[in-house]
Amino acid sequence: MNPWVSKQLQEILPRIQSLAFDLQTVWNKNGEFTPKEFSALSYPAIDVRTIPCLDGRMSGHPNIRDGHLGRTSEIFYVSEKRRFVRTLSRWYMLDTPLSGEAAARAGLVFR
Repeated sequence: MNPWVSKQLQEILPRIQSLAFDLQTVWNKNGEFTPKEFSALSYPAIDVRTIPCLDGRMSGHPNIRDGHLGRTSEIFYVSEKRRFVRTLSRWYMLDTPLSGEAAARAGLVFR
């Protein structure tokens, strides 16, 4: 595995596992949960930020009919040959690999 990819996975895996654990805890307690450790946020406001995702015609998606346009959730992993993509929700196989230029614009180039 490419060392850059390995480093990225090593950094994000514990964060994703922690998120999954916390969400499972909330689920198990029917939403009645107060974390023991947390940060405080004063004057909160909803904001939107750009995240890398893909648009395209779907095939085999559980909620979008084949041939219809759709947008993926946030991209967490792109294979070294840029053919397979793992989003928050699922794996995608791309009919054509992402161009290096497109991947670079999205910050997805693994060196």
